[in-house]
Amino acid sequence: MNSGKKNQNLADFDKFYFDSGNTLHYFNSFQDTLLEFNLNSSQWELDLTSVFSVLANNYIVGDNTIIKGIKRTPWLSEYNQTSITNLSIPSHGSLIMDHEEIAERFILLLKDELLHAIEKKKKIGILLSGGMDSRIVAGALYELIKNGDIEVEAVHAFTWGEENSRDYQYAKLIAKEFKWSFNHYRTQSKDLWENILISSRRGCEYSGIHLHAMPQIGKDALGLVEIMLAGSYGDSVGRAEFQGLHALKLRDMTHNWGRYAYLLSSAESRKHFGSYQNLIANYRERFGKRENWQVYEIEAQCHYMRRMLNPCMEIISENVPLYQAFTDLKFYSFVWSLDISIRNDSIYSHVLKRLNPILSELPWARTGIPYGKSGNPDGFQKKHHRYSEILNLELLDQIKDSILRNEIFSNNRSLKVLFNAMKKNQSYNFDFLEKLTYLTSLSLFFENNRDRLNVSLFDNSFVDYYLTYCNYFLKTQLRAISKRL
Repeated sequence: MNSGKKNQNLADFDKFYFDSGNTLHYFNSFQDTLLEFNLNSSQWELDLTSVFSVLANNYIVGDNTIIKGIKRTPWLSEYNQTSITNLSIPSHGSLIMDHEEIAERFILLLKDELLHAIEKKKKIGILLSGGMDSRIVAGALYELIKNGDIEVEAVHAFTWGEENSRDYQYAKLIAKEFKWSFNHYRTQSKDLWENILISSRRGCEYSGIHLHAMPQIGKDALGLVEIMLAGSYGDSVGRAEFQGLHALKLRDMTHNWGRYAYLLSSAESRKHFGSYQNLIANYRERFGKRENWQVYEIEAQCHYMRRMLNPCMEIISENVPLYQAFTDLKFYSFVWSLDISIRNDSIYSHVLKRLNPILSELPWARTGIPYGKSGNPDGFQKKHHRYSEILNLELLDQIKDSILRNEIFSNNRSLKVLFNAMKKNQSYNFDFLEKLTYLTSLSLFFENNRDRLNVSLFDNSFVDYYLTYCNYFLKTQLRAISKRL
């Protein structure tokens, strides 16, 4: 693939590409890129800035990959064989409207977005959870069908999670209410291990645990649906919330650097801090003059959402077209035009009431209480998976063997002490398990590409060993205290 044009959709999937000197070569997959890159480069060099970026953020910032010379096409850009052009980024505004008026406009734009995405497709899939985002997409889709705006043969809802979780229970109720088929997946140890392998094959851009049941859903959706709808961008656009933090509470992401670097080498990490800062600064030049919180919100979209969520969702899109709602230019331009003081949970409260009272009355997976109300939570579990238990009790030995048998990590004292600590004190600390699953994928990538990859041993010092030991037990104690509170 040598050319393409991106519209200004927030969730447009990036291509992989490299520059052979006079031509830019574009590909849909990392593996296809490597095959062609192999013909142009006798030796591959690991991009350590990318590796430490994943340890710091759980994703790679900017456009780089783990191999120097291979990149992702920039966010909001158009490209051809000779050049890449960055497109403009909409401005933030300070428009004041009441929430009922916002809700009407919100729903109108969302329905119009879904109409254009679905077009004349008759078999619709939707990723449905107990959260607000997919629930709103479901409500908008149901209203389009009910009003005759689109004609469909079937709607298939897909969800993953434990059966006693809120995500499963609420998604099942919504599907039953709308008379849609319901497809449920539980991610077990064999699935998590396969996800680790998939992350390795696809370029180690994220920990494989973030794939959840997406590989299985992608395969099952093939031939069953003509398009898959997702609402994962709802929080970030609709309520200006990223990983539970409102845009006004986001902070400068350069402060993240160095987190968990001690698992490999703090000294080596410090060498790459300048490169990390440059990647962030290069994108900030595109933003123009904005307030700090506006810069941080855009960064959360172009780095976090784009480089973590999108690469995971790609695995579904390779089997069936996937569209992520709330990402059309008209939609997010409207939301960004609103004053930040009114971009809050009240928007969703009014949207839900306007769309469908049932969706408003059904509890929210995050609280177990109907959205915007108070009271006692229901008896279902907030956590929809048991990844920590699976990784700690069923896969830890396999993870340990996969990492430490690799010559790159075999003398790493930090990782050895961490594995010993986890065996003796099984805290199920998800943060450390997330890093270890990523390093497992990375180790497998090293093994599979040993002949081509130029990698040096990490200088893992006593300071790294000490920091690993202290931080593991500190986080374990803090976790225990939070459970008791």
